[in-house]
Amino acid sequence: MSETELLPESEPPTPPVPPPGQPVPPVRPFNDAVTVGFTLVLLFGVITTIVGSLEGTRYFESFRQPLAVTAQFFDRELEIAEVPPPTAAWAQPLKPLLISPMPEVHELVIRAFEQALEAHLRGTIGGPPEEVRLVEGRLALVLGEAGRSKPLEGRLHSLAAMGQEEARLARVIRYAYGFSDEPLSREQLEEVLPLLNDPARPKHTWATDRLEQRTLRRLGDQEGARNAEARILERGSRAFTHDLALYGTMMGVVLVGLLLGVLRLLLRRPLPRVASGFSPAPWTGSEGYAMAVRAVVFSQAGFFCIPDVSPASMLLGFLLGWVPMLYYLTQRVPKAYGVQPSGLFGLRLEAPVTSLLLVTLVLVSLEQAFAMGVGIAGRSLEMERWYEGMMEDLMRGSPAEVAGLVIMAVIGAPLFEELAFRGILYTSLRTRLGPWLSAVVSAALFTLLHVYSPIGMLMLFTGAVVSALVYERTRSLLPCIIAHAMNNLLVAGTSLLVYRGA
Repeated sequence: MSETELLPESEPPTPPVPPPGQPVPPVRPFNDAVTVGFTLVLLFGVITTIVGSLEGTRYFESFRQPLAVTAQFFDRELEIAEVPPPTAAWAQPLKPLLISPMPEVHELVIRAFEQALEAHLRGTIGGPPEEVRLVEGRLALVLGEAGRSKPLEGRLHSLAAMGQEEARLARVIRYAYGFSDEPLSREQLEEVLPLLNDPARPKHTWATDRLEQRTLRRLGDQEGARNAEARILERGSRAFTHDLALYGTMMGVVLVGLLLGVLRLLLRRPLPRVASGFSPAPWTGSEGYAMAVRAVVFSQAGFFCIPDVSPASMLLGFLLGWVPMLYYLTQRVPKAYGVQPSGLFGLRLEAPVTSLLLVTLVLVSLEQAFAMGVGIAGRSLEMERWYEGMMEDLMRGSPAEVAGLVIMAVIGAPLFEELAFRGILYTSLRTRLGPWLSAVVSAALFTLLHVYSPIGMLMLFTGAVVSALVYERTRSLLPCIIAHAMNNLLVAGTSLLVYRGA
């Protein structure tokens, strides 16, 4: 789609002016020194984010219980990997996205466990000995499943050196995988299984059931071994069904949206304009930047005060960011330009609802298509990070914490970020730049405030560029807000339905 196709058929609305002879209400200008100070703070945050992105572990280090989250995540991944591949024709395209060959899964799990333990050893992440044992024990089990005898012996030696309980656990694992013929009883197995349990999770996990299954098979209890295996398959099947439903639905949305977009291109019918939002903004570029930088820095202050991805940090960040932004949009802008916030960014729908649904569907499909392509490339290059998008409180939090985080992710984040970046920042850039360059610059700043790996940041960047261009075409933030909420809902749904314990 060319740049001219993105522009509306008619000129953008112009801000109302006072009648002749009536003075323009005085508006106190932004303090340049304060704007410079906020800019320096923003630059510091951007540099910190870039460093964290290159290291690739900053998001992981923000977890309060990174070792426990690692154990919980890969318990589920290993259970899903045990499930037979789907046979339905419609599910076949999703197979490479949801199921990897078991050797690849083992390699990924071993690498992730080793990296987590090394980070704990360096002191970059914390965790009590009980959580270290969760990862050490699981690493030994996966090495045994992968048939890596020498690394397993070394890991069992390290596990036994941690203490008496860990030594008993190492002895059972050694017996389970045929490295020892020393007599072992069912009671000794029952004594060590709780050592692999996370108090915040159910009694049965992949680790406990796999150790029980291997040990009982050697002890000759075939029925007990089959029961343990059945529990693994039951949990894996349930999680895979949820995963398949989530991504199957999203894949259907992507296909329908792309089909509609292609048809409109072939018919030379660009996306419809659904509102009369401003682009460029009615204010100057410097004034818009002053508004945006204050809102963004205030919002990031919440995450510096509470440095983790939790409902509390998100709520504080949004409240701090909303205060200056709402003041500017509801007080300063109407006073200076006579335009209400709903008219600024096309929040009043002026087209049929079907037009809004069409635009939203095409936007979601483009964002997800780009994200899937980048994700597949990152996986093939081994640059994908398993923990990106995982929300600790959705996996392990209380019902109140889960509800708070879902509200923040699905309602708070889309509203604030779209108003700040696709609203104020993008339209301010449009006072001096064209649509494409404004979209790229605003998307770059949006991306650099998220601590993800390079692959994760590229996913965000492509989606942000598309959102800005869709706003330019439709003159409404409504499709951007709805698409943002749907994307966040998919991420939250994955954490809740697939990786959260029963």
